[in-house]
Amino acid sequence: MSFGLCRDCRYWTKEADLPFASPNHCTLAEGYDGRPTTPRTKAWAYDLERYRAMLLTQPDFGCVQFQQRERA
Repeated sequence: MSFGLCRDCRYWTKEADLPFASPNHCTLAEGYDGRPTTPRTKAWAYDLERYRAMLLTQPDFGCVQFQQRERA
């Protein structure tokens, strides 16, 4: 099992239209219609209205589903 920080993870991406302090979210933890969009994820955001949900995180949040981002 690997452990790493969101800022270095391949699943952490920017959501440009969010007005929050940290407009980055984990694409592995997205949910849509009350279900995870990635079946193998260990956690997902759940929207009570069952539309679209995402897990917003700070850059230094750690995760057991971490996968190193490829360097350009």
